[in-house]
Amino acid sequence: MKQLNSKSFHASRLTVYALGLSRYAPRGANLVVGVLLIEIGANFGIPVGVANQLNATHSLLSLLTALAMGYLSIRFGMELLLFAGICLSMVSAIGCFLAPTYQSLFLLYSLNGIAWSLIYPMSVALVGELVPQEKRANAMSKLFAIPPIITVFGSPIIGYIGDWRSALLLYAIPIVVASLILVRLSIPLRRTKLMKVDLTLAFKTLLSNRSALTCLTYFLLTSVTWQIVGVLSISFLREQHNLPKDLTSLIYSGFAIAVFVGALSGWRIVNRYGRKASTVFITLVYGITAVLFVLVPNAYVAAGLGIFACLLSGLRQPAVNSLTVEQIPEISGSVMSLSSASDSMGGMIGAAMASFLLLNYGWVTAGVFLGAAAILAAVALQKFAEDRSQASVRQ
Repeated sequence: MKQLNSKSFHASRLTVYALGLSRYAPRGANLVVGVLLIEIGANFGIPVGVANQLNATHSLLSLLTALAMGYLSIRFGMELLLFAGICLSMVSAIGCFLAPTYQSLFLLYSLNGIAWSLIYPMSVALVGELVPQEKRANAMSKLFAIPPIITVFGSPIIGYIGDWRSALLLYAIPIVVASLILVRLSIPLRRTKLMKVDLTLAFKTLLSNRSALTCLTYFLLTSVTWQIVGVLSISFLREQHNLPKDLTSLIYSGFAIAVFVGALSGWRIVNRYGRKASTVFITLVYGITAVLFVLVPNAYVAAGLGIFACLLSGLRQPAVNSLTVEQIPEISGSVMSLSSASDSMGGMIGAAMASFLLLNYGWVTAGVFLGAAAILAAVALQKFAEDRSQASVRQ
């Protein structure tokens, strides 16, 4: 089974920053949809609940691709798949800009889900392979901090632009191009010998590991909660609390700053309290905050809770990704690919739940159900997961 060798591919500081930027490549179009979902629905004459099906299909293709990535990451190599994901994200962004109908936008935006599943697990797995365990949480913090700090500037820019097509042209597409150039310059595409892969053995190893399966379930459940915290939060504040678009764009920047601060500082909590303990506690508070976000009657208190939930989401990323990538080191690429599949499945389930609940019961019911998923994730992780880094220390 192919493993990367740090002697042949040195993980410099620039490498980590390039990987962090690559994680934003598919997010540019996601941010445009998140901020201007109401405008997209109005443009095509459809309600917000129907327009949100863009996110459901995006997650479905992410799921299918991520399942295949368990095989592809072993056979073709992580760098090649990362580069291919960024290229596909560029094709998707350009296609969405040119889409003449909602149906074509629906299909082209879905390609971004495939790009997401190529980029996300490979960026984390590369850090897991190339960075020593004692420095890994710090590298993970940088990896997860870069996308939200870009979002800080992106959200008000998109809000100022106002038109979703113009936002794709002036914001999302240039971001993908910049990411493609930097990754190509800093992470060489090595010649990789195609290998015969015993996929059955790899998946048997995974399926027999209760702790690893619990980590994958965690990604699914917390992705459900992210639908209300990250994907639909702006639409909620605008529709439920009647906040203007310009103000909610600034609030979304506050969300991004909170994720950035959390991700950048999360490694300190991990190093002090451990991967599992940090993840469980932060996720429990995260779920409770997500529920309160839709329950409080005051718009500005709700916005404050949304910012706090995003801070917690950022804090948990270095912890849970370090915990997961260390579960089965021999197939870390496959494990992280399946974590991406779980995340995508959660996004698909969460988007479908949100659309159904919004159309039939309203924002409060949708938010309570979506937020409760993170509480369940924390309970499951506490009961069934094992911190391999603590186990290695005891040995």
